[in-house]
Formats: sequence, structure tokens, C-alpha cells
Amino acid sequence: MADDVVTYRLRIDLSGTEPPLWRQLEVVSDLFLDELHWIVQVAFGWEDCHLHEFTAGRGRNTVRYLCPLSADDGAEGIPEEEVRLDQVLVRPGDKLSYEYDFGDGWAHLIKLEAVLPRSESMPNARCLAGHRDGPAEDCGGVSGYEALCAAGDPDHELIGFDMGEINATLASLIGEPDDGRS
Repeated sequence: MADDVVTYRLRIDLSGTEPPLWRQLEVVSDLFLDELHWIVQVAFGWEDCHLHEFTAGRGRNTVRYLCPLSADDGAEGIPEEEVRLDQVLVRPGDKLSYEYDFGDGWAHLIKLEAVLPRSESMPNARCLAGHRDGPAEDCGGVSGYEALCAAGDPDHELIGFDMGEINATLASLIGEPDDGRS
């Protein structure tokens, strides 16, 4: 875990989409994973209607970070609200997986692109860029999403997404970095 609070530039890709559906975000490094969950929900337009899980590592070294419902049901892993982002992402290139809606299987790859100095005027979370609108809830996973896109646009390219709306929602959602849990 980092001693100093810094800004992380993250790239989050929704796996399996072509062309890629992604968001680039800057977030405060001392967020807890449950807070990062809400940021991903907002950035992709999800409605938090399903279970989710973060994972880090591979094979036998995989660590699961559980949403409250999974943790309460006795699943094996660490409750996400106990883990800070800077405990799992440390250096540029580090990765974290996030799956939302185990039925549709929305797999996101979160990659730490840069560690930047933190200024007091920076928001705790903001969207810098992205490509493609986020999928609707319960549309059948990537194949259902791509079929919907193809039906609406033969080039599979949507108009885009509303970065201003994402940032307004993030500003109202994410409070000060120190919420008493650290």
C-alpha cells in the first residue's frame, strides 16, 4: 500500500468487444474496491442489478475480492470493502479483473496506466476518455450486445457515451478520499 495518496490513471476494457469498449479514468489511489465498483458501474452505465467480483493474480495465486452478498454467503475471498486499490495495483502495468453479472459474464480488465502526483483540486474520480456506449443490463453478454449494435448500425459503431454525465455522477457519488476507513 502506498504511503502517499496519488492519482491512478486506469484503462478499463470490457473483454471480448470489437471494436473495443473501454474507459480511461483517473481515480484517487486510496479508494476501496467497493468504491471502485461504483465507479465502474457509473463509467459503463451499469445499474448494479447483479453480483460482481474483483480478482487479481493467476492460477493458484488468484485472489478473489468479494462483494458484500458473496462474502455474506460464505464465498472464499476477501471482502472488497477491506481492500484499498493501492494494495492491489502498485506499478504501471499492474492489472485487476472485475466481473459483473455472472450470467451475462461482463468481464472487465482494469490496467494501471500511470501513477501521477495528486493535487487537492483534482476530483476523486473522473472519466478522461472512452469508446462506445455501455451495454444495457441483461442483453445477453458480449454476443447479445454486439448483435444489438449490429442491428442498429452495420458498422458496429455507436455514437459514443456522455462523459459529462459520467463525471457529474462520479462527482456526486465519490466523497473525500479519507472516509474514516483507512
